[in-house]
Amino acid sequence: MVLHRPIFLSWDEHKFGVLHEERRQQMHLLEGIPTNVGTARDQWILDAIASGQATYEFAPVHSTYNGHEATFYIFRDALKIDGVRILVTAKLAQQIADLLDCSLLTPKLADLLFEQGTVRLPPLPRQPVTSDTKTMIAQSERIDKEIDKAGGDDGGIIQTVGKHWVLVNKINGTSKAANYGWHFEGKTFGGQKYEATVSIPGGRLIQGVGTAHNASHVDYSQNLVLVSNDVEVDGETVRLQDLLQDPEYAGLASHEGVLKVLRQPGVSGSISSDHPTVEHPTQPTSPTSSSSTVPASSPTKSNAGAIFGMILGGVSLGVLGYLAVKRSRLQNGQ
Repeated sequence: MVLHRPIFLSWDEHKFGVLHEERRQQMHLLEGIPTNVGTARDQWILDAIASGQATYEFAPVHSTYNGHEATFYIFRDALKIDGVRILVTAKLAQQIADLLDCSLLTPKLADLLFEQGTVRLPPLPRQPVTSDTKTMIAQSERIDKEIDKAGGDDGGIIQTVGKHWVLVNKINGTSKAANYGWHFEGKTFGGQKYEATVSIPGGRLIQGVGTAHNASHVDYSQNLVLVSNDVEVDGETVRLQDLLQDPEYAGLASHEGVLKVLRQPGVSGSISSDHPTVEHPTQPTSPTSSSSTVPASSPTKSNAGAIFGMILGGVSLGVLGYLAVKRSRLQNGQ
């Protein structure tokens, strides 16, 4: 399969998160990608990500519960290829998560991400509801324009950019997928109240926890935001899966408490030998306290070493993330 050529953005293009139309045409966005949704397009996306051609940056998201404190590392914006936020099925989202040593969000993590965002965007519904590649590019460009209207990308969390495929106990033992998101500020959006969030007092969103779709559904609203499997809890690094199964700590990430569903049902946990786990771009590691201890009942500590890292605030996050991605691509000979 022929992959698109890697693109490096100028700093001006990167910091605003927007590309001018002439620049887009010059870059041949998503060159070689199938025009319609389906397994061929999903495979193209997997190949591109496995070869290091995706752009994503983690931001720290904080949570407190039951006397404990946690820092999760979540994509500050949806994952992009050639500057385009890709659309994903729940199955594809899980496959990408496996490549990146990440997990799907929980509804509570989605709420925390929205609450701690620094660039606030309204939901961007469109008609008709489609998911072809032309629509994928157009919807991503709409988001870019809204970021401009909001004052530009400040290097922090950008929300809301779409709906999330999420992990909830309701899909345990089923072939269903759960989606959640499109938070908005205020009590109504477009004159409608829609639904309550699971954890924000008075918070509203368009899509409450829904299980109407199977793992193969995709539409223009379903882009990809993931959380790292490495989490800091009370100063120690643990695995997200261990945290979600521990009654003492699960509430840090789950409004349901302990989760029985740790990945999208029906998606194999094995990673193809053709797609080894992708290494994250090198970033500064987050500070930890050597004097901190975790009670004996805490989740198992990770042996993976330091967390992928946190970029400290403001424009510096955008600068370091850009340089790290560029350096990673250069090291891969792209």
